[in-house]
Amino acid sequence: MQLRYNAPVTFSFALICVLVMLLDQYVFPGLVGAYLSAPGADFNATQPAHYFAILLYVFGHESWTHLWNNFLFLLLLGPILEEKYTPKPLLMMLFTTALVTGIFNILMKQPPLVGASSLVFMMIMLVSFARTKAGDIPVSFILIFVLFLLAELTRGAQNTNPAVSNMAHILGGVCGTIFGFLKMAAAGAPGAEGGESEGPPPGPPPGARRG
Repeated sequence: MQLRYNAPVTFSFALICVLVMLLDQYVFPGLVGAYLSAPGADFNATQPAHYFAILLYVFGHESWTHLWNNFLFLLLLGPILEEKYTPKPLLMMLFTTALVTGIFNILMKQPPLVGASSLVFMMIMLVSFARTKAGDIPVSFILIFVLFLLAELTRGAQNTNPAVSNMAHILGGVCGTIFGFLKMAAAGAPGAEGGESEGPPPGPPPGARRG
């Protein structure tokens, strides 16, 4: 029996977040606020750091509590999604979600944004498609989507915690929903694993020579 690094994207991301938090808290105070906060209404096109922060904000967190709350879902859902979709596609989905959320934070002139909450909500929606066949709409997705939407609308209307970005949560959920349907459609396409293929049988064509 041996330890296995079975979810490299998830574990590497989580370790970077912890390292950034340690640096911000004990070595370089203010690191997250200065360099790892996605700009919003304060976006300045002449500041190169703002362009990097549009993506890097997901590694910074406001507090240890903020980090642990995201940490729990990342470590719970990440390995499941990496096993289902493999690391590289999941990495691209995380990258896309972070970028979309960062850009919308500027366009909607929101306050600066930190944390991986948009990625967490993307994972929550995406995992509801994990065991779904092409052409089906999972009941788990419908329930999660309805509860998620109601929770975000209620939280936004009550404004119980102005520091929480409901827009980031919603954008993450939308990205996860889109990815889920796209992956489900691709899995059911002719020639895809689990789909029907009408092409020629596998193997070299007749008369082919081996190199």
